[in-house]
Amino acid sequence: MRPYPRREAFRNYGTSFVLDADAAAYIARWSVTPPASIQVIINDLVLGLKADGPWNLQELLTAPFLLQPTIADACLNLKSTLYVPSFVNSPTLVDGEGILFNGSTNYVRSGFAPSISSLFAPTSNHFMNWITAGGTGADTNKRSGSCDSTNANATAVFGLHSASSPRTNNNQAAQVPGSLSGATRLGMTTGNQSATTARQIYRDGVSIGTSAITGSTRTTRETYIGAFNNNGAVTGFCDNTYSSWGAGGSMNAAQHLACFNRMTAAKAAIAVL
Repeated sequence: MRPYPRREAFRNYGTSFVLDADAAAYIARWSVTPPASIQVIINDLVLGLKADGPWNLQELLTAPFLLQPTIADACLNLKSTLYVPSFVNSPTLVDGEGILFNGSTNYVRSGFAPSISSLFAPTSNHFMNWITAGGTGADTNKRSGSCDSTNANATAVFGLHSASSPRTNNNQAAQVPGSLSGATRLGMTTGNQSATTARQIYRDGVSIGTSAITGSTRTTRETYIGAFNNNGAVTGFCDNTYSSWGAGGSMNAAQHLACFNRMTAAKAAIAVL
């Protein structure tokens, strides 16, 4: 458990600082109360997401780069007490960065399944992974998410499926390809579905592809992070550090960019503490 007293001297915010109610509720669920410097960063993140629009469309959002004292704290849902995570074969909490997976045995069970979500609707949804370190090469198997039998109703993010092409699934077996100028898994990759036959893929808040693939049946399987839940079988192990993952309703282009910018700003603020 992180000894927070060594970080308490970062800054002095006095006694007048008032937390947003949602930020305060999130902080209250940590096993150890963070110092004021971290609380301010969390508060700014929550207020920014609210001001820019993503907050009300996010049902699951994690921020494991916030110097949490334990991996359980790091994987808490920033939005609410919904979707309690669990950890298989001890992934590593990297200070100020996120959750590191070994590419062979460990992963996070997110507690989230598309079929039980109120915001991740059959034809209006998004699923996001933010990978910030680790392997960069293309791989047709490494992904996070879940599906029913034979990839039916899949929801998934491939950081880089093939050369210069991240891919996503939102309630369908066929993948939505994106196109990058450079080939890397690193970045915030989001699959968005805005209608039955309207899908978009974003990298770092910018659209990199669209598709008219049809699909509207949500998988009942729990989404895994750092691996893929293939109808109960674990596949697609990832050798990367995840700084965030999230899911919810469909967001527009401005909201995807705002989410990336707000998360990036919060991570940068943590880095200088």
